[in-house]
Amino acid sequence: MSESAGRRRLAIAAVLAAGLLGELAYALLLFPLLQRYLVFDRGLGAGFPGYVLAAYGISRLITQLPLGGVADRLGRRHSVALGYGAVTLGGLLCWTPATQLILVGAVLFGTGHALADPLLPAALAEGVSVQGRGRVIAMLNLGQVAGLVAGLAGGAFLTDLAPATAGFLTVAAANGASLALLTLGAWPLLRPVRAGRGERAALAWRALGDERAIDLFVALFLIALAMNLVMPNISLYSVRRLHRELHQLVPYLAPAAVAGVAALPFGGWLTDRAGRLPPLLLGSVLGTIGFAQLAFAGDPIDAAVGAALGAAGLALTMPASNVALLEVGGPEHRALLLSGMMAVQGLGQAAGPLFGGLLSQLAGPALPFGIGALALWLVTPFSVLFASAPHDGAAGQLVPYTPLTRFISRRHLARHEMREQGTGNRDQGDGGPKP
Repeated sequence: MSESAGRRRLAIAAVLAAGLLGELAYALLLFPLLQRYLVFDRGLGAGFPGYVLAAYGISRLITQLPLGGVADRLGRRHSVALGYGAVTLGGLLCWTPATQLILVGAVLFGTGHALADPLLPAALAEGVSVQGRGRVIAMLNLGQVAGLVAGLAGGAFLTDLAPATAGFLTVAAANGASLALLTLGAWPLLRPVRAGRGERAALAWRALGDERAIDLFVALFLIALAMNLVMPNISLYSVRRLHRELHQLVPYLAPAAVAGVAALPFGGWLTDRAGRLPPLLLGSVLGTIGFAQLAFAGDPIDAAVGAALGAAGLALTMPASNVALLEVGGPEHRALLLSGMMAVQGLGQAAGPLFGGLLSQLAGPALPFGIGALALWLVTPFSVLFASAPHDGAAGQLVPYTPLTRFISRRHLARHEMREQGTGNRDQGDGGPKP
């Protein structure tokens, strides 16, 4: 193995470790730590943790898309340093005595993540070939899930058994380690992407309006909406639909956890071997079946089967959708496109609980699962529309079709060909193309 290949592997490992630590700090700070610290240690009232979480979520949602454009123009190295610097400072401000500074800290925490987080998959895309992106993105997704679980589960013990100081120092250490890993270890993957000033200004927002990007944004919104429609109603669903307390349902959910974890690396492998479309289609179909099963389930075993199918389907779509979006535009627009992805997912995360709670109140806790199944079913046609464009790889690189994508794309390609012929005929009729 050459020295440059060794450095590249170390840089990839640094990005993956930073993704895990960043999620651990996020989950630990915003959920068990602040909820206990603000209510019990500071006596600020039961509603204040909600205000902090809202400040984080709103600031991230508002700034996500603009900061994606800033990251592309500013450069990846500066953006990562500024983003995770703001995240580290924001976490420490949440520990201050001043109430206003706690809210400022939450805003900094959100905007820092909005600036830096899209650069993790963008950096990984620089570290591997087109045929290896699915697996490395799946590893990033798996590490982030592990960090989220560690932050929530470990935070529950840490906040109960240790003072708040230990929790805030753990958050600061994890964020500081992420900053060091990205600014030092991942430096080779964060090199500047050269593009002319006029070219950037002209094409940056056009990248968001690309037909394939819009198809993926809609699909990603529907996936996020389906996941979050059911979140407020799990306990109610367990008691009223399955006639079990939530803790009694936990053993039945173990197959769903195993299926979801196993489907992530398999989805990455399938993305690299079969193209971006098959995992998206398979995932949306499995998710639709699983959510429909949950909508009609009347006992824990039926619900366990539906949960396992749903978890596997949702996990399958994650690497494929991330890699597909990376390849819609050129490297100079990847932060903007990934910020667009996170923005539409944020909309789904905001709208899902609101409508899920309303549907559950009006018609019972099973209906959100049915609407979620409908949303996942709608992912299929948008995935097909995405695949109907002739390129499915890095910008400027033609990737051979699989038989499935060639069959789906035939009508769309013929329509494009007719449009090109019509344009050529008009040019000839006008005496040739205009200068």
